[in-house]
Amino acid sequence: MEQQKIQKEKEFKINSKINQVQFFQDLQYLDQVKKKVLVQLNSNYELEKQVINYDHQISHLLQKQISTAQEGLKTQTQNENISIEKEITKKIIDEQKYVDFIFLLYYKPIYISKIIHTIPGIQSPKFLEIVMNSIYEDQESQNTDILLSSTFNLSLHEEFKKNQYLNTILRSNSTLSKILTRYTRRNSGINYLKEVLSDFIQSIATNEEQNLEINPIKIYEEIYNENQGNNSDMKDPKEISYGECENFKEITNRSKKRLIQLQKFFEQLVDNIFQSVEKIPKGIRLICKRIRDFSQEFLTEINEFSLTALVGGFFILRFINPAIVGAKSLDIIEKDVNSDCKRTSVLLAKMLQNLSNMVDIFEDKEKYMTVFRDIILSKRNDLISFINSICKVEEYEIDEEIIQFNDLLSGAPEISIRINDIYFLHELFSKNIDEIGLDLNDPLKNLLNSLGSVQTQIPAEQNYLMKIPLKKSITSTIGHRKSSYFVIYKDTLLNLTTIYHEIQKKTTKNEILKYEKFIKILNQIRQEAKNFHNLKMNNKIKHLLSNIKILIRERVILPENDFQKLHFDVQDILSNIKETHSKIFEEINLLEKVHSYLLLQRKPLQTKKDSYPQYLANINVELQTKPTLVNRSKSMKMNPKSRVLKKQFFEKTHEELEKSGVLVSSAIPEERQEFVYFVFRKTEKTGIYLLDVMVQQKKEPLETLTLLMRDLLQDRLNSKKNFDLEYLKLDVEKMIKLLEEYF
Repeated sequence: MEQQKIQKEKEFKINSKINQVQFFQDLQYLDQVKKKVLVQLNSNYELEKQVINYDHQISHLLQKQISTAQEGLKTQTQNENISIEKEITKKIIDEQKYVDFIFLLYYKPIYISKIIHTIPGIQSPKFLEIVMNSIYEDQESQNTDILLSSTFNLSLHEEFKKNQYLNTILRSNSTLSKILTRYTRRNSGINYLKEVLSDFIQSIATNEEQNLEINPIKIYEEIYNENQGNNSDMKDPKEISYGECENFKEITNRSKKRLIQLQKFFEQLVDNIFQSVEKIPKGIRLICKRIRDFSQEFLTEINEFSLTALVGGFFILRFINPAIVGAKSLDIIEKDVNSDCKRTSVLLAKMLQNLSNMVDIFEDKEKYMTVFRDIILSKRNDLISFINSICKVEEYEIDEEIIQFNDLLSGAPEISIRINDIYFLHELFSKNIDEIGLDLNDPLKNLLNSLGSVQTQIPAEQNYLMKIPLKKSITSTIGHRKSSYFVIYKDTLLNLTTIYHEIQKKTTKNEILKYEKFIKILNQIRQEAKNFHNLKMNNKIKHLLSNIKILIRERVILPENDFQKLHFDVQDILSNIKETHSKIFEEINLLEKVHSYLLLQRKPLQTKKDSYPQYLANINVELQTKPTLVNRSKSMKMNPKSRVLKKQFFEKTHEELEKSGVLVSSAIPEERQEFVYFVFRKTEKTGIYLLDVMVQQKKEPLETLTLLMRDLLQDRLNSKKNFDLEYLKLDVEKMIKLLEEYF
């Protein structure tokens, strides 16, 4: 038995070593794949820039050609064309900068989180509208929610860091408080409120006793109105005092009955809320968690009651109570309730507010509410447990590059934003850039400098909607942006893990390295690598030291505590290799898919780039000749024997074109369609194609039509979906893609 045990231990150690070796190999492979992806991204980015530039130039020259022909004007000279191209190029660059600007705001939460604390109050409503209804409008995307969650995390950290007194935290009129409240009104928050409150509010509306007022003065007014026609000698309600009402027997009788029902409703309400922890949206739970965590970190005089009150102030006062008193306005219920039901809701909300504030009594002006003191006090421990349960939630793992890679494959949201809103954001960030406190080489700071002066707001009728496809922007910017500190830390951590065994050789067991010794050991390992001509290790240490400098400067790791977090995180990875290894596999798999996607994306870009220069030259030649009105007849016939480049053709049946969506409709009789096929041929002139309409067993085409890429591009520019020939209707976008695919 003892020998078997020793043998098992040996096998376990051997397997552990094998697992570690495989882990480090995969870690290195992850690094290689990431570099490969970034190289491909940069290559695609440069290619796409050229294609976009050609697209804009061609579109402009086509418009110029049509305009010149229609007006009978003289053709522009070559110098004028060059000037126009420069103007168009500048416009393209400026527009792309605005695309990059919005892209940075979306994927880099640090920027919005910082501006939240510097924005003037008068600009706050418009800012919130743009952020929540344009930039982060997509409520179905988990990545959008993750990025918003990161924004709130950074903003709350700054809020607690600056305001270390309980009464200054999350003031109701602050931009941060408003954006957090706005966040709770998104679909997930409203759906939760409907599930928890809808039936409850309906039960109030259908209760046998609708009027549950317990304010003695208001009850006196009820009795007074009931007895007005009976020659009553009751005082006018305006003249009666609170003390007199308290001694009025009828008021006491009515109050007692109503108090019992209100307490039942309150019990039901808090039970519904306290039993709903798992239904609360994760983003809202994370806000609660961060309020609690930062309170414990930054507020010196904090106890369990004040901690619960601070978190409850957000969850109950800003999220639950507005839904109780304004259920119809938030679409919690379909039909509005009567005034008695609304008053009951207000009374319940007051009780809930008093509970979340963790105070013993109501204010003097609401003395009548003190009758609920006992039931409210009885729920305190339940509230504390509920708040603690809410805060037990796992953080999102926020790696901005991985989010972008996922968006690249699964489809990132398209941001629709008015150009005036972009100008507003440009002005807001430009004016507050110093208060935000960005690094000198920060991407946003550099971008704002390159954008120059802020554009003035344009008239409403010219305030066009700019659509920013983030998926396309990812490929054009991801390789050209400074990595976030999270990404740098992760990169440092994984690289350090691969060489940690070398560090351990130069230390004693379980030694916590001092900062100076740690840096000294890294330099020793680097020198040894140089001596043995180990270029790979030398470059790795050099990269590590560079990362460490950045992380120290940004206070992500601290020399004064000897990088304890970094060392503990490395040891955590090494002690949980199986779990970490699984995450590395997922990341490798994702990056390999991204690389394959990028290679596929490159093919049509290269085709466009190769064909556009000649096509652009052809249009320029046409502009130098005498202008003639562009003929967009339904069918342009050409001699079938016109010279065509050899082997530059492809065939498609009528059915194939229909299934692919290229052929929208045709006038060919249905019974003859199965015998018809089409031959697409490329001529020696760029952008001119012949379309032969063929019938089986016949050598000569029934008809040969001419397709001009110029016309298709012009239709796409004008957002025209279909291209009409004599008896064929073709989908513009799909026809362009088909020609690009084969030619």
